[in-house]
Amino acid sequence: MIYPLGLFMILWVVSTLQLIRGKTRFAIALYLLSGAAILFAATPRAAALLAGSLESQYPAQSIQSLPDADVAVVLGGLLAAPHGQRLEIELTETSDRLHHAYRLWKANKVRRIFVTGGNVFDGFLEQSESEYARTLLIEWGVDPSAIEIDIKSKTTEENANETASFLEQSGIQTGQVYLVTSALHMPRSLALFRGEELGAEGNQGVEIIPVSTDTVVTPPTRPAVFSWIPSAAALALTTRAWHEKIGLWFYQLRR
Repeated sequence: MIYPLGLFMILWVVSTLQLIRGKTRFAIALYLLSGAAILFAATPRAAALLAGSLESQYPAQSIQSLPDADVAVVLGGLLAAPHGQRLEIELTETSDRLHHAYRLWKANKVRRIFVTGGNVFDGFLEQSESEYARTLLIEWGVDPSAIEIDIKSKTTEENANETASFLEQSGIQTGQVYLVTSALHMPRSLALFRGEELGAEGNQGVEIIPVSTDTVVTPPTRPAVFSWIPSAAALALTTRAWHEKIGLWFYQLRR
């Protein structure tokens, strides 16, 4: 309910209650405020500013400029699994994470790929998301022996914990590890991976290198007027960015 649409609904209900109580002017002011807020959140320009403030912290780098690493850790939220009328594994917007890890392996930048991610809700799919991701990597030509997966984690924090366990079990106590995720998701992810969650397993000597992909905010490719026209896509981007901001603030407060 703290997402833009949720806040809009709360303000709308409060406005209606005030109207019923006879506080017409206050109710109208709240109606106007809620309408202006949701329109602003749905404006591409506003969405780009909020999302860009996150993506600019760890911008994408060319593969050639990256140092060699022991393993590429790919965070979940990668694909659409076979389900119902969807007969095959399908790529989504964030599937860039998995494909970028494939590029890193293809360029001999890493020897192994570790894919994190179980299913948020158990019992609906035959396999975990990471198992489907492994299937895709093998289809693309990655050596099966170079792929490790985590089928348990359901949140970014659990991704970090499972990665720490994997590194410990693999004997990786020092060296460099790529963290591959969406640029929008990177600030929160890196804070968790470089924080107490990873260090608690005795992997303090591991250097986590952010490797961003799936960049959303780019220079405009159409007239500037379109950046001020509200859209559902812009509202969705604002919501994604707000989710990351709230998650990062919550993690920092909890520490």
